[in-house]
Amino acid sequence: RYAGRVAKRNGEQTMSTYEIGSIVFDKWKICRELGQGSYGTVYEIQREDFGGVYKAALKVITVPQSRTELQSVLDEGMTPPQAKQYFYSVVEDIGRECAIMSRLKGTGNIVSYEDHAVLRHPDGIGWDILIRMELLHPLLPYVYQHPMARRDIIRLGIDICKALELCQRYNIIHRDIKPENIFISDNGDYKLGDFGIARTIERTTSGLSKKGTYSYMAPEVYIGKKYGFSVDTYSLGLVLYRMLNKNRGPFLPQPPEAITFSSREQALGRRISGEALPRPFYGEGRLGEIVLKACAFDPKDRYSSPQQLRQELREAAQDGQPEDRYESGKITDTADHAVQEAHHLAEKAIHKLPKTKAESEARTKSVPQHERPQPQYSTTEPREYPPQSQPQGNQSVRESASPIREKPVSPASDKQPTCVPPVA
Repeated sequence: RYAGRVAKRNGEQTMSTYEIGSIVFDKWKICRELGQGSYGTVYEIQREDFGGVYKAALKVITVPQSRTELQSVLDEGMTPPQAKQYFYSVVEDIGRECAIMSRLKGTGNIVSYEDHAVLRHPDGIGWDILIRMELLHPLLPYVYQHPMARRDIIRLGIDICKALELCQRYNIIHRDIKPENIFISDNGDYKLGDFGIARTIERTTSGLSKKGTYSYMAPEVYIGKKYGFSVDTYSLGLVLYRMLNKNRGPFLPQPPEAITFSSREQALGRRISGEALPRPFYGEGRLGEIVLKACAFDPKDRYSSPQQLRQELREAAQDGQPEDRYESGKITDTADHAVQEAHHLAEKAIHKLPKTKAESEARTKSVPQHERPQPQYSTTEPREYPPQSQPQGNQSVRESASPIREKPVSPASDKQPTCVPPVA
């Protein structure tokens, strides 16, 4: 049901909106708004049937987005019929997005498309496109609540590689791989969504428009050169880089230093110009090497396919590196940052401690007497900070400081998880 109510979004009148309680797709009721994207709003919808409650996500895209957008087209000299045809071509583009999602329906690592409808506004130029899809949890809010372990990041990369393998099978370049378009299910599976700017390569792979998010865009796309499937694995590499770098992209300052517009622009310029990326903060060992190769400036130096990247990630999961839990980047103050930093360094030191008494004595003898640390004596009882880092019973210090999980904690365990599907 078309709500037909004019509302304001970001201080500007929009063409239409949908009220809580409105019925869509015959039986689905809009329960609450979940979020807004560049040109779409997402709601949670529910349907009751035979005593059960079913939940899904509703993505509503309005074309044109506002009266101002319509007026700007008319001010450029278009007649109303020309403006109508212009905006209808946008609707057709979104229809192609639905067609792509339908072709990929039922696959494990891609957001599941369920249905869509196109509704024409009865009072002028405008359309609403309604897309129903599965309800999922957005990646970044989940990471803020549950810091990821090394194996979680590897699993994220493997799952999205599977999604990209399927895209490649259908000649689809997504072109907008970023954390905001990655979601996690209640079962802990990572899924790729938002094919709003995805395209097939059946026509041509040169001279394409510069769509996508600059922070994750491959250099050849940004510059406007010919590109292929590796632009998606490049963007995935940057997502993994961010997860390993305290939620910061390459060349950005480390927490707790704030990111400024200037620092973001400089970081983008350095990356696009081909400057070699530094290792991410937690990029020790093989995993760091894999991420840097995925983000190589020259496409020839990257992985040739998502299959190859997936295989490398699988092997990295078996390399015996310590399972640290990495910061999400939401540091409250400098003291908290220092404590987390100390924990990370302590865990590294513990991992490198001698395993036997003989090894310990050998290391001690290798250090000159005058350089060996001398015992310190204090008249006060030592205190640990934070207290919860103290091991209990037979539990090791490493286990208490950095618990290991085989996969992310299921969002279903949270009382009120935030569920947001792809927003264009």
